[in-house]
Amino acid sequence: VGNDLGEFVDGHEFLVRANRCADAMTGLYRATGGKAAYRSNPVQRSYRDVAVGISHISMSWDVIGAEYGSFALGAGANPNI
Repeated sequence: VGNDLGEFVDGHEFLVRANRCADAMTGLYRATGGKAAYRSNPVQRSYRDVAVGISHISMSWDVIGAEYGSFALGAGANPNI
């Protein structure tokens, strides 16, 4: 949670980029075919890392969007996030 609106905008951009990265990784995983699932294939590890990272609460559009709106309207940051 940022101390000013500028840090929130930067955080939003981070969410956009993280989701684009996840989309690209999913495309790469699918394009690799069945062999992507083998433990010996580094694509599966990268895919899992990205999938876990993008699943974190800080990557939730709903949670972060609501927090951004609250902050932008002057209600302050939610200390529980």
